[in-house]
Amino acid sequence: MKYGVSTCIFALFLFVSTLPQMVRPTFAEEPTITLEGSRPNGADLSKLEPAPPDMIIPHIRMNFAIQNPTEFKQLLEDQQNPASPNFNKEFTPQQLHARFGESESQFSEVKNWLLQQHFLIVDETYGRASDFIAFSGTIAQIEAAFHVRIVWDKSTGRYANLDAPQIPARFSGLIRGLVGIYNTGGGQMLLQRSGQSTPNIIIGPETGFAPQDVYTFYNETPLITAGITGDSTHCIAVLALSDFADSSVNLFDSTFNLPAPTPNPILRVPSGGPNPGEIAPYETEVLTDIEWAHAIAPSAPIKVYIGNNYVIGNDAAITDALQGAVNANSCGSIVMSYGNCDSVYDQINFSPLFTQAANQHQSVYVAAGDTGAAGLAMLPNGTCVPGTSQNVNEISADPNVTSVGGTQFTPSMPAPSYADVGFVAESVWDELTGATGGGVSSIFPQPSWQTGLGVPVGGNRDVPDVAMLGSSDMPGAFIVDDVLGADVFERIGGTSLGAPIWAGIGNLLSQKNAAKVGNINPRLYQMGPQGIGMGFRDVQIGDNHFNGVLGFPAGPGYDEATGWGTPNISKFVSNFVSTKVLVSGGTSNDSTPEPTAQTYDYSSGTFTTTTGNLNRARYAHTQTLLNDGRVLIAGGSVAAGITAAAELYNPATKTFTVTGSMKKARFYHQATLLEDGTVLITGGSGVTGSETTAEIYAPSTGIFTLLTNTMNDTRADHRAVLLNDGRVLIVGGETATGIGISSAEIYDPIQKTFVPVGSMNAKRGGPTATLLPSGKVLVAGGYVNATCCTGELATAELFDPFAETFSYTTGQMSTQRVYHATALLDNGQVLVAGGQSNGTANNATLATAEVYDPGSNAFVPTGSMTHVRDILVASMLPNGKVLVAGGQGNVLPALNTADVYTPAANPAAGAFAPTGIMNRKAAFAAASGSQ
Repeated sequence: MKYGVSTCIFALFLFVSTLPQMVRPTFAEEPTITLEGSRPNGADLSKLEPAPPDMIIPHIRMNFAIQNPTEFKQLLEDQQNPASPNFNKEFTPQQLHARFGESESQFSEVKNWLLQQHFLIVDETYGRASDFIAFSGTIAQIEAAFHVRIVWDKSTGRYANLDAPQIPARFSGLIRGLVGIYNTGGGQMLLQRSGQSTPNIIIGPETGFAPQDVYTFYNETPLITAGITGDSTHCIAVLALSDFADSSVNLFDSTFNLPAPTPNPILRVPSGGPNPGEIAPYETEVLTDIEWAHAIAPSAPIKVYIGNNYVIGNDAAITDALQGAVNANSCGSIVMSYGNCDSVYDQINFSPLFTQAANQHQSVYVAAGDTGAAGLAMLPNGTCVPGTSQNVNEISADPNVTSVGGTQFTPSMPAPSYADVGFVAESVWDELTGATGGGVSSIFPQPSWQTGLGVPVGGNRDVPDVAMLGSSDMPGAFIVDDVLGADVFERIGGTSLGAPIWAGIGNLLSQKNAAKVGNINPRLYQMGPQGIGMGFRDVQIGDNHFNGVLGFPAGPGYDEATGWGTPNISKFVSNFVSTKVLVSGGTSNDSTPEPTAQTYDYSSGTFTTTTGNLNRARYAHTQTLLNDGRVLIAGGSVAAGITAAAELYNPATKTFTVTGSMKKARFYHQATLLEDGTVLITGGSGVTGSETTAEIYAPSTGIFTLLTNTMNDTRADHRAVLLNDGRVLIVGGETATGIGISSAEIYDPIQKTFVPVGSMNAKRGGPTATLLPSGKVLVAGGYVNATCCTGELATAELFDPFAETFSYTTGQMSTQRVYHATALLDNGQVLVAGGQSNGTANNATLATAEVYDPGSNAFVPTGSMTHVRDILVASMLPNGKVLVAGGQGNVLPALNTADVYTPAANPAAGAFAPTGIMNRKAAFAAASGSQ
C-alpha cells in the first residue's frame, strides 16, 4: 500500500522561566543604529500579545560581521580564477579571521557591553571568520537593551520582535545580526515518506532502491571497484535537529553489506546548546542523511552537528549546526536537508557561513525543496506553507551552495531479486504529495559562472544545479528509521534524499582530487553543457508545478526543474577532476608513428611531455578517458603495420603501462565509453580490410572480449556516438575499397546487438558526429570516395534517435570538409574547424571555421585558425574554450602549433588565438581529457 504522506512537519519550542519579574536595565544614552535583518520577514505580528517580561530566551547569538567584505568577495572569485595566485587555494578559519575578522579588542568591547546589559554569556567563539557571542536574558532585558518590543503566541510558543534591534553606533559594521531573538521562521526538513516494510525490503508487490541499486542505476560501481569509496581524511558533515539511534544505522549497514561507519558510533557535535535527544520527525531526516551519505562514500567519516531547536527554534538551531561545521573545518562536504521561507534571515545568517565554507574549500549541498515551483511562503503567524506563487528555497539558492533537485522514474527491477538492471530515462519529480523545488531566486543575483545552454540570461540565480532520485514511490529509497525505539525499514523520497547522495559524491571527488574541492558549482557549469560526455544525464521530461503554481519545464541542457540532470557517478567524478588534455602519438611525416605524449594545461597555456612514452609508437589510434581516471590507448598504425596492442595512461604517475590486447588489430576504428564504464571498439581497418567486428574492454580486468554479434556493414573511418539513452549510434565510414558508406546502425548495450536504422542521405567516410543537447546527432562533411582526391562534402545531416532517421540541415557548411574537427560549445552550438576541401585550389588544407546553430539549423562563419590544418585534434577546455592542436598543413612535416578558440554570443565574433607550442609535431594524434 502506498502512503505518500509528507513528513515535512515543523515544531518550535521555547523554555519559559517562572522567575520573578526582573527590573528592566536602562539602556546607555549613546547613539544607536538599526541592525537590519534581525526581525521576521513577511510575518504579521500585530495581533500577538506582549511576551511576559520575565520569560527567558536562553540562547541568542550575536554574530560578528566580515570586515573588508569587498576584499573577502574578491578572494572567493580569485579562488575560482585560474589566472590568480589564489586559484584553488584553501584557507583555514584562523587565516580568514586574521584578514577579515574583528580585533580582539572589538570582540571584548561587544562582550563587555552585553555584560553591562546584565545578560548571561553562555557561549562564545573568537578567532574564526564567523565569530559570535551567545547570551541569555529575559524579555525585559532584551527589550531594554535592543529597543524592541517582543510579542508571542502563547498557544504555539512562537515569539518575535516587532522592531528591528538597535545597537550602539560604535558597533556599526561590526555586528552581522542576532540569531534567536525570534523563532517564527518555521523552517522545514525536506523528506517524503511512502511506507514501512519488513527487512526483506519489499513492500507488497513493489520495491525501492537499496544502495546497490543506486550503484547500478547511477553507475558508481566502477569507482567502487577501483577503490574510490570515500575520502577518509575529510569527513561528511550532517546538519541535524535531532540525535539518532545508532542501531538504525547499524541495521542499514548490515542489511546492505556496507562497512560500519567511521567512527562507530558516529560522532555527535552539539551546537548552540545541549544535545536535544531523539526527536521525531527530525530523527528520520538525520538518519536518511547519514545512511545515504555513508552508502555513497562508505569509507568517509561522518560527523553530525546537532542544533537544539528546543532552545531557539528551527532556523536558529540549524544555523548553529552550520556554524559548528564551518568553524570546525574538518569536513569537506556538508549536507543540509532544510528549507525555510525567510529570505532575509537566509541572507544575514546563512550566506556568510556558506561564503566562509567556500573559502575553506568545503562543499555544501542543500535540498531544493519538496513543494515544486510553489516553494514555501510565510503565513501572517510566521508559519511556512506551500506558496501560491513561484518561490524557491533561498538557502539552496546561495551561490556557494549546490542546490539538489529531484527526479522520478520506473526502473527495471525484475523478480525474484528485485535488483536494478540498468538505466532508464528519468523525468522531473512531480507528484500530488510533492515535487522538486526549482525556479529563480528573489534575492541572489546570477553568479558569473552560471552560464550555458538553457540557463536564463541575466537576472537572478537559478536553481537547482543538479538532481537525484526524489520520488518516494518511483521508485523511492530505503532507510532504517527509529520508530518508538524499534528499527523499521521505510521507503522515502524528497530532495533531502538527493542532498546526502550528492554530499557523498562530493566526498568521492575529494578522494579522487586528493584534496577538498570546495564549491563545485563553477566546475558543474563548465561540464554541464557537454551532457552525457561529462557524466550528466539530461532530464527532458516533465515540470515542477505544484499547489496550482505553474512549474518550470525540463528541456535540453540546463533547466529550473532538474538543473543539469542526474549523474553517471563514475564518469562525472572522473571528468570533474580531469581538467587537462592528453595528446598522444600521431605522425610527423604521414608515415612514421610517434611514441610521445603530452598534456595541455589551460590555466598556463602550456604543453608538458609525460614522464613516460607510449609503449608502442602509433597513430590513427583511439584514446578514451575511463571512469577511474586512467586513459585507454588502443590499436593504430605502427612501424610494423597495424597493432592490436593497448595500454593505459596513469595520470598520477604520468606513465603508460601495457594492458590486454584487442582481439583484432585495427586502426581508423572507434572507441566509445559506455554507461557502465566499459569501452566499445567498433570496426576499423584490419589486416584483411575494413572490419565488421566489435569488442568490449573491461577496465576492471584489462581484457578485451570479441562480441558474438557483428556490425551489419564493414566500416573504417566511421563515427560512433553515445546517445542519451545509453545506446551507440554508428554512422558512415568507408568500405574495404575506400567507398563512403551511407548506412547507420545502433548498438544496444543490454542486448549486445547491432540494429540497422535509417540511412543518411549521402555516403560519408570520415565525417564528424556530435551529440547535441537535444539528443540529436549532427553528422557533418566527410568524403564519398577515399581513393581519389574528390568527393568531400559540404552537407550535414541530423539523426533523430526517436524516429531513427536522418534529415539534411537547413543550411550546409560554407565549404566541403574532410579530416576536420568539431567541438560542442557550452551554448549548444558546434564549432567546425579546419579540414581539407576540394572546393579550394589544389585540395588545400583549411584555416577557416564555422559554427552550427541548432536554433536556425544552419552554419555561421566564425574566426579562422592561425594555421591551416587538417587531421587535427580538438578538445573542450574547462573554461568553455576549445583547444585545436597539431594536424597537417599543405606540406609536410606535421604541425606543432596550437590555437584556443574563444566563443562569442555572435558566432561571427568568435576568435582563435595561438597558445603554447606542442613538444612534438603530430598529425593523426588522439586527445582526451586527463588529470
